[in-house]
Amino acid sequence: PLLALIGASCNRAQLPDVGDPTEVGLLRYAELQHAKRLPIDEEEVPFSAEEKYMQTRHTSIVPRAGGHVSFLKGAPERIVELCDTVNREEVLARNIDLARRGLRVLGCAVREQETIRFVGLIALEDPPRRGVREAITQARQAGIRTLMITGDNIETARAIAREVGIEEQAIEGRELDRLSPGELKERVRTVSVFARVSPVHKMNILEALKANGHIVAMSGDGVND
Repeated sequence: PLLALIGASCNRAQLPDVGDPTEVGLLRYAELQHAKRLPIDEEEVPFSAEEKYMQTRHTSIVPRAGGHVSFLKGAPERIVELCDTVNREEVLARNIDLARRGLRVLGCAVREQETIRFVGLIALEDPPRRGVREAITQARQAGIRTLMITGDNIETARAIAREVGIEEQAIEGRELDRLSPGELKERVRTVSVFARVSPVHKMNILEALKANGHIVAMSGDGVND
C-alpha cells in the first residue's frame, strides 16, 4: 500500500530500534503491510520543527512518474497546505478526531512531476511510560509544577496531559508568536501545555518561567532538550 510505502521510505530510522520511535513504528507498520521501503536518493526537505514535514526523493517504481517520485510526511495541517489535490476540511476534521483520542497523526503525500497528491493519514499510539502519572503527582506534592512542551497537535497534547494528570489549558506555537515577552510571562503562570512548538519557543517559555522567579529544569527525548 502506498501509505505504508511513504511512511517507510520518507524515513531515516533503521530496524530494530535505531532512530525516532515514531519512524521505527512506521517501519514496523510497513513490514506488516509487506511494503518494501525505497532508498532515499535525496532528502529534499529535512524535517525541522519549523517546516513540520520532510520530503524525500526516490527512484520511482512507476514508469509514468518520469523516473523519480517524492514522498512527503509530517504534520497533517502542513501537508494539506502543500497538496494540489486534497479535501482539506475533511482531512483536518479527521486529524482532530484522531488527535483527541491521544493519537499521534501524520499526513502523507506523493509528488509526481509538479503535482502533490494527498495519500492519507497514519495514526500511531504513543502512550505515556508506566509511572508517569504517579511521578507527576509526587512532583506536585513536592511543590514542583510540570509543563508539557511538545511538537504534537494541540488535541493530542491535551489528551495525553489529561491522561498523566497535567492541567489541560493549552496554547500553540503560532499563538506564542503573537505574544510579547511580558504577555508570555503572564501566560506561563496558568498554561501547562504548549503544542506545535519550535526550539525557539522552548527557550522563550523557559526564560518566561525564570522571569517569574522559578527554577526550571527541562528534560526530553530530543536534541533540542
